[in-house]
Amino acid sequence: CPPTGVSSFMNCIANIALVSWSSAAGAMFYTATLTQEDGSSKSCWSDSVQCGLPNVNCGQNYTVTVTASNLHCNSDPTPCVPTDVGVQIDCSTNQALVSWNMSEGALTYTVTAQSTQGPISSCESTDLKCTLTNLTCGQSYSVQVVAQDDICSSLPSPAIKFDSGRKTVITVYLKVSLPCLKGALNYISTARSLSGHVATCNSNNTNCELENLQCGQTYNAIVVASNENCNSPPSNRVTPCPPQNLVPVLDCSTNTVWVEWEASRGADSYIVQAFGEEEPESVCETSSQSCNLPDLICGFTYNISVIALNSVCNVSESDIKQLKTVPCVPQQVEAQVDCQSGAVAVSWEPSAGSLSYTTVAQGNGGYASTCNSTDTTCLFSNLLCSHDYSITVHERTVLIASIILTCLSVVPCVPQKVTAEIVCSNDTGVVSWEKEDGVSSYEVQAFGPDGHKIKCNSTETSCQLPNLHCGQLYNLTVTAQDGRCDSSHAFLDLNCLTSSSSSSSFCLSVPCKVTYVQASLHCQSNSAAVTWEPASGALSYYAVGVTADSIHQSLCNNTMTYCDLNDLQCGQVYNVSVFSQDESCSNVQSDDAYVLTGKVFF
Repeated sequence: CPPTGVSSFMNCIANIALVSWSSAAGAMFYTATLTQEDGSSKSCWSDSVQCGLPNVNCGQNYTVTVTASNLHCNSDPTPCVPTDVGVQIDCSTNQALVSWNMSEGALTYTVTAQSTQGPISSCESTDLKCTLTNLTCGQSYSVQVVAQDDICSSLPSPAIKFDSGRKTVITVYLKVSLPCLKGALNYISTARSLSGHVATCNSNNTNCELENLQCGQTYNAIVVASNENCNSPPSNRVTPCPPQNLVPVLDCSTNTVWVEWEASRGADSYIVQAFGEEEPESVCETSSQSCNLPDLICGFTYNISVIALNSVCNVSESDIKQLKTVPCVPQQVEAQVDCQSGAVAVSWEPSAGSLSYTTVAQGNGGYASTCNSTDTTCLFSNLLCSHDYSITVHERTVLIASIILTCLSVVPCVPQKVTAEIVCSNDTGVVSWEKEDGVSSYEVQAFGPDGHKIKCNSTETSCQLPNLHCGQLYNLTVTAQDGRCDSSHAFLDLNCLTSSSSSSSFCLSVPCKVTYVQASLHCQSNSAAVTWEPASGALSYYAVGVTADSIHQSLCNNTMTYCDLNDLQCGQVYNVSVFSQDESCSNVQSDDAYVLTGKVFF
């Protein structure tokens, strides 16, 4: 942007010209230039807001300019502010001719006149004058001129005030009563008889008395209103009555207002206006008793009135009705999933005109949840897991919605139909489950009483846990993950120690191998008593004695740590093994023990 607020100061003793300015947006450094009338110049460079130029020639007039620069571009000079703005009022047409002096660097000019009552009149010109039309009579205006080039505009010129022309509004007979007085400073009433006698009276109030009238004469009276600039034309008809019973009706779907009222006596047409403190004015004109006000701003309160018009007066205004337009659409809707609780927090920017909001989460399966709030947040704690939702926020009393989030995924569901099995041959646990929508992967963790931990991950519906410790009942945790809520509480915790069946299909356990197996022969019964140490995780045991030629074997089982092998053949060496078993595994074999049976002699 070009620098503003350029000023200069001459240090006469040091013969140095000090130039200062206000910083410009986007500028990295500045160049101040002094140019003489013959075109010669000198410059100084600065990355602050001032610099000095030494050895300035005495007795010379210089033009001071400051250019802002970055690494790529230089700013263009801003046109100078127009000066010597003047206003001439044409009372016959109620128009104002605005003139000014030329501004250096200007290509066009824009003139704007702002009324204290709201109406604005403007015009543009490439010359040094411009005519303001459509001025409202009886109004005080402030006029300013802005100079423009192809890129920049100057600051507005100092405001110049003027009053527009006045119009009379009433027919006067002998006593003047003037309800339409806007802008008038003085009144002259003139009464003329049919014989030509004239009587006048002056007043700065709303009435005056005509004196020394001739008896028996009929007089017609007129009133002329005046201010410092203009006289109104003579009054020739009555002012219209103010419109009554004004009824504005808001159309929420289009944010427009349909206004109706009763006809006013003496009115030719009407102007309906809606205005507020900051809102742009909306106006419609009609000759009927209804009108539609368009282009209203959402979330604002408008003052609505109707002005009755005829060819003389335009100030017969109805009572003001206030109307609040539809609330604005909520913006910047955001939703965050709380992975710990599974709740969804929705937030948005406050919308003008809204007192409360309704937020709707619509699920892809038809399920919907609603949350009402007087602030700009809502919390959904009951949304279905593994579902996609669209989020809609609207003002609670007016269904004008803002659908911003069309696919919000909530936390995944707890894994279902989880089963666990043991591969006894290699001490591996296999955990499986049912596939769920919205889940990208699963994590299975196993925790043993001895502190052993192991886990596996899978994108399918099963996972293997190798090298489980024997004799340990592992508790399982199966967690569903969606890539966002990886630490969510969407898990299934299978605790063997608190299960009604301590070794159910949800628990992983491998019995340990039996140790210290011993076999003792009972010669009288030709049987062998087998004993062993208890094996962790085993629910029962069975012992097998097999002859060396594998032709004969004997079995026994017990939940205790002993049993007898009966009906052994004489003269044989039996290899004795003990197997520990639980509900899943029964082939965990001990080391062998040996027993020699007796021989039979004849």
